[in-house]
Amino acid sequence: MKYSVILICFFIFVCNNNSGESDELIAIVFERGGNSYGYPSYKAEIYSNGFVDFSNIQNVKNLNSLKKNISRIELNQIIFLFKKSAFSEFKDRYSDFADCPKHLSHAQSIHISYISRLKTKKVMYLHSCGGSEELEKLANIEKIIDKTINTDAVYSE
Repeated sequence: MKYSVILICFFIFVCNNNSGESDELIAIVFERGGNSYGYPSYKAEIYSNGFVDFSNIQNVKNLNSLKKNISRIELNQIIFLFKKSAFSEFKDRYSDFADCPKHLSHAQSIHISYISRLKTKKVMYLHSCGGSEELEKLANIEKIIDKTINTDAVYSE
């Protein structure tokens, strides 16, 4: 009996510790903000099961071309890109000339969030922002997400 209680306590301890250590993806949120120039704006939430939920859609052409699901392989490629680029170490905001040496004054704001069980990281930058290695990595993440969920099609006629 005494050994059973010890074994049960050990099992509960191990299960609780293992479940808390997983940094499993919950969602990736990609927001392209609108402005007075009529550019497309939307929010796309990509969940760990591959489902893509679009909201706050404005000025979007070809609405039917947006992907509502992505494959496990496509999702893993995006996750790999976040980890490879050290997304969690980026600054939270790139919006002025010090952070963003090259940008247009009328550029859209881009918000990218990586939400896992252990933490959430959100980065905001201007679409045309460039001039540093981090900004190039952000632009690459943006490009891959656009291509994967087919949001680049909203710009075509």
